[in-house]
Amino acid sequence: MDEDEELQAAIAASLAEAERERARAGAKRNANIDIIDLTDDNSASGDEEAQFERELALALEASKETSAGFGRSAAAPALTVPDSAPAAPRALSPSVSLVATPGPSQSGTSAPSHSTQPAPAVQPGPTVPFLNERAKMEQERLARQKRHLEERANQNGTKRPRTTSPTPESSSAASSPEFKRNVLPKVAEKPNVDPTGGYFWDGEIRQTGNAHVEADPNRPRFRIREIVSPTSDLEFVLLSSYCTDTPWLTTFLPTSKPLLLVVDPDPDQRGHAGLKHLGIGDWLRVTPRIWQSRGVMHIKLMLLFYKSGRLRVVLPTANLVDYDWRDIENTVFVQDLPSIPDPSSEDPQSHDFPTYLWSVLKSLNVPAGLLNLVNTGYHELPLQSLEDLQNKWDWSKVKARLVASVAGNYEGWYNVRMYGHPRLAAVIRDIGAPPKKGKVLNIECQGSSVGNYTTQYLNEVYKSCCGIDPIDWLDTPKARLAKLPWPPVKILFPALKTVDESVFGRNGGGSFFCRKMYWNKAGAPKQLFHNAKAKDGRVLMHTKMIVGTYRTGALLIPRPTPLALPNGKGKGKEKVEVIVLDSDTEDESVTEQEGSTTEDESGDVAEKAPEAWIYMGSHNFTMAAWGSVGGSILAPKLNISNFEMGIVLPIRDKKELERIVPWEQPPKRYGPNDVPWMQEEHRAAEEPTWRQLAATD
Repeated sequence: MDEDEELQAAIAASLAEAERERARAGAKRNANIDIIDLTDDNSASGDEEAQFERELALALEASKETSAGFGRSAAAPALTVPDSAPAAPRALSPSVSLVATPGPSQSGTSAPSHSTQPAPAVQPGPTVPFLNERAKMEQERLARQKRHLEERANQNGTKRPRTTSPTPESSSAASSPEFKRNVLPKVAEKPNVDPTGGYFWDGEIRQTGNAHVEADPNRPRFRIREIVSPTSDLEFVLLSSYCTDTPWLTTFLPTSKPLLLVVDPDPDQRGHAGLKHLGIGDWLRVTPRIWQSRGVMHIKLMLLFYKSGRLRVVLPTANLVDYDWRDIENTVFVQDLPSIPDPSSEDPQSHDFPTYLWSVLKSLNVPAGLLNLVNTGYHELPLQSLEDLQNKWDWSKVKARLVASVAGNYEGWYNVRMYGHPRLAAVIRDIGAPPKKGKVLNIECQGSSVGNYTTQYLNEVYKSCCGIDPIDWLDTPKARLAKLPWPPVKILFPALKTVDESVFGRNGGGSFFCRKMYWNKAGAPKQLFHNAKAKDGRVLMHTKMIVGTYRTGALLIPRPTPLALPNGKGKGKEKVEVIVLDSDTEDESVTEQEGSTTEDESGDVAEKAPEAWIYMGSHNFTMAAWGSVGGSILAPKLNISNFEMGIVLPIRDKKELERIVPWEQPPKRYGPNDVPWMQEEHRAAEEPTWRQLAATD
């Protein structure tokens, strides 16, 4: 069979294919290259396609008339479209193309040799003008289509043409402008980020991505889909959240993998720990026993276990609901941990992060969920018992310290110091953050709820922020404690005007709580309230954070009357009075008096104190979250209503503090006409709730 006969067979096959394509009303076919589906341009591109097919049919008919007598033959060798072509002509057979140049294969490997070699030279004859004309027509059509795509992309940058997935190495679509606009941007590289995988081996704190905040390459943000990726490598997921949108979780977490979710129990199940199947794959829900009538399980946590052995620890201030990750601003701590190749050969680690986390998860009824998964067939679960936390992963690079509250009533110093603000005091001492002699600690407390504050309670928590153990003040007469002035504390909460100026206005304030009775009561600390205003835009901050900074000054805490010994000796008097400096002034003189609890009693030269410290987690600045200490030195008691957890980090660089803190600094004190946002007062009952508004947005 000569070359003219092969060409005639190819033309006949192409014409038949064109007729079938018209009968199928433009159904898409893959012609060994990526197809671009112009879903929003049917009217614009349809005329060009119809004109092209008419021209092709006329050309084929003319060629058939001049080539009568050619016999039936096998299909011609496959030829490929040039690399510059962004789309396949829908009227062409997958095995026939127009220009004999090498092109990509769907598998990403080279095409067979017979399809990548130049086509045999065409003998002069009546078919040559047709081929030249046909190639010219195709090039013009591709040029028109490319111009159309570029013009449309420039006019409407939010709605792109959909493309099929190109081969990674060789597909020409991968290098086209249209394709690049559909690729997720790479995460901005940080010093502690592995650029090859986006891992955070030294820990990282960022705000969450927000639909209403303009992207800033200098302030990268965490998005939940990026945090959990790559989901194909996930082996097990452990989550905790106060409120959870389970169907939303299924949009980015694999339902084929086991998942354990800790949530706040239903009202009728608070008296006992619970375990329930969620009805999605092997997803389980566990709930702790809530000892307090008004307490809640408020912990936010993600433990992501990957097939590679890596463990990602995530502590967000956001709940597992879409609007917390889209419409209001939250903050997230992420740290990756490598696995220990042979846990049996390693000595037990002394780091208290996994040990402390173990105790908190035990109180949340997590062991019951793990046991259920193991007993139902997950014998290779990466976390089969909480003891594995300490033995299977390397915690040596973790600088953060955990602070948790576990609902309950505690007695004895060991138990009292385990949770709540006494635990915070112990951590502050451990990281070397108590204020040194001649320094005063100022704290800024940002949250989504405010409590019923008294001078006694705020001073109690403030002492813990200074690293002072409750044993140093617990036996101070309560009457004296009740008369203490307010400590240097700034309470950050959005003023009504800030909510009004936010993206959603008052309808968006449903996640923020301040009761009218707390604000209007006699002696309310109105002078401590400062406006919580995000520095990145008109969004409300759901972040829970305490920032401790130091300034020159003196703040002396009275020691309690020493405990009398059985022989009657040991009684003494308090040596100093309490001196509280205004936290907004900077020129107070330094007063050094004997009895300051911030002195280094050992006499050793202490290492340089951090510039500041932060707490970030689920705790709001309330008694329900941090607990209250009572009793006596001999019989101390701690009462906590909620389950909470967060981290404390020393900050040794002021620039790092500026990067982490999400609100405008310094925060502005409420003016004489300012009031906090109060839902019961400022939002009409008939208006849609925040959740209803977010669901329709």
